[in-house]
Amino acid sequence: MTNRGNTAIFFVATCMMLAVLRSSNVTRELQVLMTDVNFEENIQRNHMNALKEVDFGPYRPAPVETYVLEHVSELKLDVPEWTPSCHVFTDPHATPYHGRLQAFIDELGYYYQLVNDFHTPIKDLRENITEFDNSICDLLELHPGGIPAIFNKSQQLSLSSSGWVEPLLPPMRHPQFCYQSKHLMNTDYLLHDFHAMCKKLKPHSRTVFVDMGASLSFHGGRKIPVLDLIQNYRKFGFHFDHVYGYEYRKHDPEQVFNDVPEYLDASYHWINVGVTSDTHSRRNPFKLLVENYKPDDFIIVKLDVDTPELERELAQQLLDNPQLSKLIDQFYFEHHVNQAELKPHWGRQRGMNESVADSLKLFHDMRQKGIPSHFWV
Repeated sequence: MTNRGNTAIFFVATCMMLAVLRSSNVTRELQVLMTDVNFEENIQRNHMNALKEVDFGPYRPAPVETYVLEHVSELKLDVPEWTPSCHVFTDPHATPYHGRLQAFIDELGYYYQLVNDFHTPIKDLRENITEFDNSICDLLELHPGGIPAIFNKSQQLSLSSSGWVEPLLPPMRHPQFCYQSKHLMNTDYLLHDFHAMCKKLKPHSRTVFVDMGASLSFHGGRKIPVLDLIQNYRKFGFHFDHVYGYEYRKHDPEQVFNDVPEYLDASYHWINVGVTSDTHSRRNPFKLLVENYKPDDFIIVKLDVDTPELERELAQQLLDNPQLSKLIDQFYFEHHVNQAELKPHWGRQRGMNESVADSLKLFHDMRQKGIPSHFWV
């Protein structure tokens, strides 16, 4: 074969190799491009898959919550006497999650900035939901990537039957309380997944708020936490048909009337008697719920009657009764235990003999039973 022939063959072979390489590069570029195009879509799909588990999967605690529950003895949270608990947040050596917990505090601030800035023309979600279409709920997302995207750095979220919630941790208050006592009554640590809760609503769902320990004026002129909570739900389109307020201490009806916001005039029921744990008594709010409401209804319960024995009995009823656990969508409870940081505010009350570890386990067990539970103030 002549040199000219060899050169021609070499030229053809080289062209073929370049074509193959070019094709390979194009394929790789297309793969990268498709990955970029589908990235946001995958985030949304993964988030929605997680939300599907809300109804059928078990409770998934945040990693730091699991760590604290598994190390209550080392953290000295199971001591029966008054014991400090803020070191979980303040001591860099208390847990392997110190950096993530500091990030979580910052992310809580960002989350509530988004909540405060949120506006929607929706008056009542149920008016925009049908048996086959709840797409209106998508308007309640605070971030395109869902709540996990807001807490992306710390990655310390728990997943409950009603969506994403805050991890169960001491000091059973806003974590900033460990640094400044002015945060004692700050409820901006409660994390609500309004998008997920909306997905559970039906057009015929009745909305109910039960307030056990409904004093509206004991905070000395400051904002009332329970009214802030109700207003927060209202802001996201959850309007309550009934608000049952049980209060043991006698109050002037005119003062109560003045304390109740006008938007609750048609729904607020003031019941100026104490609650009881007697399951057969009409003064037990759980009896009212079991006999009059159904799982499709949207029911919130707040328990804070400042009588530890009674509160604990009611909380145990909620934990043990499957009918109740299927009814209640959110549970807020100020569990009075031997936590040193709260001793100046609680003092020693009769029947107050449980530890911080006991409280963490109780709330964890409730969430495992499908009751999204939160520490209250």
